[in-house]
Amino acid sequence: MTALFAAIDRRATVKPVFFDHNDPDLSFLKGAERVLLFSCHSIEQVRRLPDDYFEKLARAAPLVTGLHFETFGFQLSGGDDVSVRHRAFIERRMWNQNMVECLKKAEGKGLLSIRHLAANSSRSR
Repeated sequence: MTALFAAIDRRATVKPVFFDHNDPDLSFLKGAERVLLFSCHSIEQVRRLPDDYFEKLARAAPLVTGLHFETFGFQLSGGDDVSVRHRAFIERRMWNQNMVECLKKAEGKGLLSIRHLAANSSRSR
């Protein structure tokens, strides 16, 4: 995905960075004006994000856009069969339980705006 993002605009600096979701250090972004933070199946593996996780991400630069492709659908949905099975799957692996809660908390504080949140999305083949 990093290569695809880099190909969109050759003027942009695109750099993959690995960091600890439990204690994100975004100091490498010091001085950046516009930032795209992208995650794919990595937040899911952190059982509980710190309450201020998305607050820290939102404050990383004056303009931050986040794209997160993570398994959190059961956190949005009720008791439908897919959500029940998904929750059981995630709980067995001790994966993320509070991504949506943290997102909505940061949005409630006016630190970010959730533009799209989808549960149980899949690409047709």
